[in-house]
Amino acid sequence: MSFRWISAGSDKAAAAMVVARICFKGADKEAAIRETLYNGHLCHFPQDIPEREMIRFRMMVEEGLSKTIERRKSIETHSTVARRSEQLQGDQKLHA
Repeated sequence: MSFRWISAGSDKAAAAMVVARICFKGADKEAAIRETLYNGHLCHFPQDIPEREMIRFRMMVEEGLSKTIERRKSIETHSTVARRSEQLQGDQKLHA
């Protein structure tokens, strides 16, 4: 038998699941990929995945991880700026 994704979007869903396992469960990348592919929900015959497909899939996971890291930094920066703004407003009220 040969490897195949169950549907057209299964590769994207699997990459998102790998990112979630890494970010929320603290799994290492290879273990998260293995667990996601072998759960049987998104692909058939994961043991037969071609090397080119695995490389493409790992790149999708890397993209997802980098986007997640960027979003986290953006959220942290935004919340830090908002807190500082609130502090400044509170200081101005005290001095008024």
